[in-house]
Amino acid sequence: MIFISKLLSGSYGIFDDAENMLNDYYFADLNYDGVNELFFAHHSNGRGAHTECDVYYYDNGTVKKASGRMYSPDFSVYYNKSTGKYESYNSTFGWLGADITSSGRHDKYWYGNSIISFDGNSVKENYYSSIYRMDDSYTYYQGAKSYKNSDGCKKITKTEYNKLNSDKLKNKINANAKYSFVDCKKWNSYSYSQKKTALLNSYNSFKYDRY
Repeated sequence: MIFISKLLSGSYGIFDDAENMLNDYYFADLNYDGVNELFFAHHSNGRGAHTECDVYYYDNGTVKKASGRMYSPDFSVYYNKSTGKYESYNSTFGWLGADITSSGRHDKYWYGNSIISFDGNSVKENYYSSIYRMDDSYTYYQGAKSYKNSDGCKKITKTEYNKLNSDKLKNKINANAKYSFVDCKKWNSYSYSQKKTALLNSYNSFKYDRY
């Protein structure tokens, strides 16, 4: 496969960075056009506070990096019975840091739910709900401006938040997407042939229920 041969040619630098060998990669078809993209997942700043996911695709003999990124590498596929199309849903988590007060340390977190869009060269997460958490205190929102940012969005109750999430999936069927991560811990010890086989196995593993 030309896409995988190009990825392994060394000219794109995707697998060249020693730090990136701590990361995971896999293939999946984000826009359901029958051609898989490469998802390259890595920890933000190497700290593991959240996981970012760059997307690479093959276009006219060239490997290109999509603009934008996902912030979680394991999206879910649903079939929309109303539109007859497949949709990619993602749930994202991020640690926002901690406040140190007289009463102790208070950790802050953010959770977001989105529908992912990929138009062939740009990836975007379209958030429809989110949560801000301080220790065991939760604030719920309709939507979010971006990853880790719900400022200015409408605050809602937990009941409204749960209903919003369930309503998003009405008339939609979980298509049970399956994909296989490449074992990045063994990557550096692999021969070229083994690397190619690992990527091919990942490419061929992506599947989902067809309706």
